Amino acid sequence: MNMRRATLILWVALASVACIEVGARAMLWRPIDGLKPRVDYMFYPGGAGDLAPNQDGPWLVWPQYPFHVQTNGQGLRNAEDLDEAAFRILAVGDSFTFGPYVSNQDTWPGWLESLLRADSSLPVPVQVLNAGVSGYTITDEAAYLRSKGLKVRPNLVILGIFLNDISDLRLEQRRHFARQSASEQSPTLWMVTRFLLRHSAFYDAMRTAVVRRRIEVEAANQDQAAADHWRITYGLPRDAESRRYWKAYGVHLRDVITLLNEAQVPLLLVLFPEFQQVLASGDPDTPQVDLKRIAHETHTPVVDLLPVFRRELPEGLYLIRRADHGGYNRDVTASGRGESWSGNGHLSRYGNYVAAQAIASHLHPLVREAIKSKGSAMR
Repeated sequence: MNMRRATLILWVALASVACIEVGARAMLWRPIDGLKPRVDYMFYPGGAGDLAPNQDGPWLVWPQYPFHVQTNGQGLRNAEDLDEAAFRILAVGDSFTFGPYVSNQDTWPGWLESLLRADSSLPVPVQVLNAGVSGYTITDEAAYLRSKGLKVRPNLVILGIFLNDISDLRLEQRRHFARQSASEQSPTLWMVTRFLLRHSAFYDAMRTAVVRRRIEVEAANQDQAAADHWRITYGLPRDAESRRYWKAYGVHLRDVITLLNEAQVPLLLVLFPEFQQVLASGDPDTPQVDLKRIAHETHTPVVDLLPVFRRELPEGLYLIRRADHGGYNRDVTASGRGESWSGNGHLSRYGNYVAAQAIASHLHPLVREAIKSKGSAMR
């Protein structure tokens, strides 16, 4: 009797799930603006990178900005797998390193690899591995380097620092974007989650609802979040909360520097400016000054892209333009000092290229020296 009841309950449950799935397919599972994303933005517990491996297709953060993403078998944003014969540069950072809204080859790690490979004076090929993940900050990058990054045996690490990294240490940011540890998600659970995401309309709809609700909450709090970011990043004199975040960031950054020094892996810091800093009436360079002070004290080379970007037209560097309507849309990074800008504050294809050029000019002698010091081991 108990077995029959259990069997009946199981069949009722399976029938209910099937009905829900059929209903979801009929009513909810529709492409976004005619395009269904074919790549998954989800933490991958194995491999050398934190992205889902072996992906090749469109990625949708916003429907109006689809872009092509490829990941290799190790979960890095590279089309090619690791080249054991190459001089290996590992690029670590947040969305400014990952490169949203542009294809793989148009991210700054992609441009950097092309520029360095074009240098005929280098005796070995150069491979730049893109380990950037949107939303990461220094705590996530440090955890990644410890658990995965150093295992790829990089010859050089580039840490891309965008200025929201400091305010991203706030608890509300970490709730949404903090890196999962490999122990928190098994490969089996990851495979089940990915299968449901690709094949279950109900699961896809529920996941989409959660993401949309998160976006709505973030949009409602956008003004306060922007004010908090400006106060923490630029405000002087700094209040107690801002000093606490800057101190914590400095401690974690020094830990990363120590980690790489102990592993005998050279490190280059690259400082990416915010759009509003590049404007003629823009925000001050106080954050860059503080970050370069840490670099100087730890004898770490640094590339500050702010003076480089200020020599260019700001609307060419970022996915942003002058607004005719005199206001801002929701997805905007801009200065309100008598100027109105609309768009997205990430780098354009050209902005990524300008950044890569500046990094490459700094790296050429460093890479040549590193290859020379490696000698036959690099051949």
